Amino acid sequence: MPDHSDPIVMPIPGDAPHPPSTSGDNFKFVARWTYKNPAGEALFHTVRFEAEGGEKKVLPQILKRTKSGLRWSWGAPLNLACFLVWRN
Repeated sequence: MPDHSDPIVMPIPGDAPHPPSTSGDNFKFVARWTYKNPAGEALFHTVRFEAEGGEKKVLPQILKRTKSGLRWSWGAPLNLACFLVWRN
């Protein structure tokens, strides 16, 4: 399982596993947005989920290199959050 010490992989390589569409709770997958660099390479995703009662959540989805290979992780580390602020 990825942890905070696993390095982030950007851009996302072509042989990366398909990103999951479940968040591990009762929320339903709605949409995924891919953020790209100026060269058009995918860097990370954000994913929107909705619960039956209408509650919504949007989570960043990043690729990490773990001891067992490439794995997707939920949440944004500080450097990714800084990138998003800088980008806007």
